[in-house]
Amino acid sequence: MRVEIASRIWCLEWGYYVYVGSAHISRPYLRISRHLTPYKRARWHIDYLTLSDFAKPLIGVVLYGVSEDSLYQAISRQRRIQPAIPKFGASDRKDHVTHLFKVESTNLSDITREFLQLARSLNPYSIELVSSE
Repeated sequence: MRVEIASRIWCLEWGYYVYVGSAHISRPYLRISRHLTPYKRARWHIDYLTLSDFAKPLIGVVLYGVSEDSLYQAISRQRRIQPAIPKFGASDRKDHVTHLFKVESTNLSDITREFLQLARSLNPYSIELVSSE
């Protein structure tokens, strides 16, 4: 898949990806729902992926009480998750390599289970799943 943002172009391989973001709003599940819908104006980095005909956003996870930095650090330590596009969504975080990661697995059930285990290990006070289905 070809991704173009502000005259920069990247190509992504087929597979599953995880995007880390934060939303300092009272109902972050609404932001996730927006990202999962195909009908929107591109506003955030992730929108450029979710608007593509070649990408299908599947699920969003809201971790209440977990900082973006804590989640980024936890994902960065996973051996089966690799940075996908340098600085994608992380231009405001000089210490973050990217906020878009490629998951080295083709089984969505395994990816979901592993990510939820990782999320629980960060001790959120609540986890909310938002599905595109």
